[in-house]
Amino acid sequence: MKIKNTLALLLPVLSLVACANYTPRLKPDEKLTETDSFIYGSFQIKTEKMLVSADGHVSMGLNLTCQDGSKYLLRFYRENPVHVIKIKPSTCDIDEIVYTDADGNVRDVRSFRNPIRNLVFKPGKAYYVGDFFATAQVDIGRKTNTTQWSMSNPVDRFAYTTELVHKLYPNTVGIPNVNMGLAK
Repeated sequence: MKIKNTLALLLPVLSLVACANYTPRLKPDEKLTETDSFIYGSFQIKTEKMLVSADGHVSMGLNLTCQDGSKYLLRFYRENPVHVIKIKPSTCDIDEIVYTDADGNVRDVRSFRNPIRNLVFKPGKAYYVGDFFATAQVDIGRKTNTTQWSMSNPVDRFAYTTELVHKLYPNTVGIPNVNMGLAK
């Protein structure tokens, strides 16, 4: 019983030092099926490259929680920020932001300032969610390192990003694209 109670107390703490489980990008030559849905956009973070780290830079991700129980974490990248992820068709919310250090360890999880609710993803379609831009400033001190993250509202560059996705992921060319209209 003591072990069970101790684990219950440690799990929230352990989750903050766990590695982020970012949803992998679609591979450029990956075969696609009509039963999957796809989300795409640009997720760029402006931050310094960390030379002594496994992941290369601090980052963040948007958490997508779906009614079927699935979760997806859209990662922000310094370079090559345009990407596509495959998801199961469902109704989902963008409800949290996950912040990670340069080694990919979760440092903080916060509720999304303006949660985006009831996004319906149907099979056989690719959904553009917007172009997101963020910054992360790392201050290295004597005793502690602190990071300040910020994110601007997404912008709508549907035509530009869709064209880029078709160049980077040629197998997405025949899939109908839907602009989710999340950009303000």
